[in-house]
Amino acid sequence: MQPNILIDGQRVWSAVTGEVFFVDLPPGMHSVFCDHETVNIRLDASESRYVALENYQVGGDILWHVRPILVDPDQGSQEIENLHYIGH
Repeated sequence: MQPNILIDGQRVWSAVTGEVFFVDLPPGMHSVFCDHETVNIRLDASESRYVALENYQVGGDILWHVRPILVDPDQGSQEIENLHYIGH
């Protein structure tokens, strides 16, 4: 399962386990959508924000979804060191 990732309504990539990509965005409010969930972020000039994709199970079924979650900048900068950069 590799659902699309949308930023401000535009597809930017697909969710792939263990990979990281970067998107340059202008300052302001932005939405990150994946599967059925959205996280809104405010971005200041020259600021880096990190959004992780988290798998979660729906009810007791075997159906899984992926949701974006905002990550603390210190945690995010450390976690990406263990991921594979796929570019963008």
